[in-house]
Amino acid sequence: QPVHCVAPNGEAYSGVFQIGASRQVDEELVHMVNRLRETSGRCVTNLMVADIYASLHGKHKDYPYLSIFPIPAITGRLDVLRAINMRLAQCLMFVGIGLPSAQPDWLGGIVLQAKSCLFLETKMHVWKKIWSESYSVERSSEVVSINRHLAFKARESLRETAHVLQPDVSVYYPTVFVQLWRELHCTPPGLLRRSDGKSWFTKFKGEPSIDDGGLYRETTATTTLRYLRLTAFDSDAMFASIFPDQSFTCINEQDQLVELIPNGANVRVTLANRFEYADALESYRLHQFDEAVACIRNGLASIVQVDLLPMFTWAELELLVCGRPTLNLALLRKKTEYSPDMDMQDTLVERFWRTLAGFTSDEQQLFLQFVWGRSRLPFSEVDFGSYTFKLVRHMSPSNPDEYLPVAHTCFFQV
Repeated sequence: QPVHCVAPNGEAYSGVFQIGASRQVDEELVHMVNRLRETSGRCVTNLMVADIYASLHGKHKDYPYLSIFPIPAITGRLDVLRAINMRLAQCLMFVGIGLPSAQPDWLGGIVLQAKSCLFLETKMHVWKKIWSESYSVERSSEVVSINRHLAFKARESLRETAHVLQPDVSVYYPTVFVQLWRELHCTPPGLLRRSDGKSWFTKFKGEPSIDDGGLYRETTATTTLRYLRLTAFDSDAMFASIFPDQSFTCINEQDQLVELIPNGANVRVTLANRFEYADALESYRLHQFDEAVACIRNGLASIVQVDLLPMFTWAELELLVCGRPTLNLALLRKKTEYSPDMDMQDTLVERFWRTLAGFTSDEQQLFLQFVWGRSRLPFSEVDFGSYTFKLVRHMSPSNPDEYLPVAHTCFFQV
C-alpha cells in the first residue's frame, strides 16, 4: 500500500507499507540501522533514503530477506519500526522486563519476544538513563594497589597447574584478580558506580604512574555433539569403531570423570542411544558452571540493573561489553587528533596508518593494548564519548630510528 512518509528529520518521501513482512525482514533492517549507527554515528532519526540504498547496494548476501524488497517498501517498513521504537523508548523503563517469563502475555513478555526488532539506540537510551541515576555521589573513587611484579612471577607456575584447582588457595593470592578482590570485597557496591567510567583508581606498586584511565583499563565439546547428531552412521559396527568403549561419562575441567546419568559409567553409548548421550552431554556442558555464573551474576547485580539485560540480544550484549574483535581503522582515524606540527596529510602520518593497516588482527589488538590499555575500540563513534586518539610527533635531536614509540595509555596517546 503506497503511503506518504515523513522521517523525523523532516525529509518527505514516497514509501510503501509492506503488509505481512516476515520477522527476518525486520531483524535485518534493525541490524542494518545498528551498523549505520556504529560506522557513521548516524542516529536512527537522521537516516535518509540514501543511507538505506547505500547500505543495501551490493550486499545481498548480508541481507538476503531485505534485499528482495524495493527501496520504497523498506523505507516504509523503517518508518513503522521507527514509530514503534520512539513510543517504546518513552515507557520501556517502566515495563517489567525482568519479571519471570512465565507471563508472556504481559507487556514485558511481549517486548522481550520482540527485542530483536528494537534498535540498539532505543535500548541504550533506556539503559543509560537508568544507569546515570544510580551513580555514586561520593566525590572520590576507591584506590587499589596492585603488585604486577608478583602476579607475573606467579603466572608460569599457575599455568602449569591451571587444569586442577589447588587445595591451598594462597597460591592464587598473587594474581591480579585476587589482589583486586582482597582490596575491594569490603567496599559497598554503590561506591563503585561512577559517572567517569572508573570504579576505582589503580596504583601499580613499584611503578610510578598516574591513573587517568589507562591503569584502570589494564586491570577476564561442540564438534562431538554435532558429529553425533548429524552424521549418518551405516551400522552399529561403524559407530562402535569411531566411539569405542564410550560410556555416558565425560571429563570435567578438573580432569575428573563425571557420570552424565545415574550409573553412567556402566552404560555404553550405542548407535541407538547416541542422541540421549548427546543431550546429556550438552546439558552437562551448559550447566557445569552454573554456580560460578550465579556468583558472577550476583556481583553484576550489585552494580548494574540486571533486570534490564534481557532486553538485549546476546549478540548486542557481547558487542556492548567486548566491542568488535577487529580494529575499525576508519573509525579510529575519524577519532584521531594530531599534534599542531602535523596533520593527516603529513608523510609520517600516512606511513603510520599504512603500517597499522598492514598489521594482522592480533597485532592491531596488541597496538591498542599498548596505546590505550584495552584490546578493542568502542563499537561506535557515539560510544567513544570525549575520548580521541592522539598522535604526537616525538621531538628529539637524535636519530629517530634509534628510539621506540612512547605511549600514554591514560591519554590514549602515542
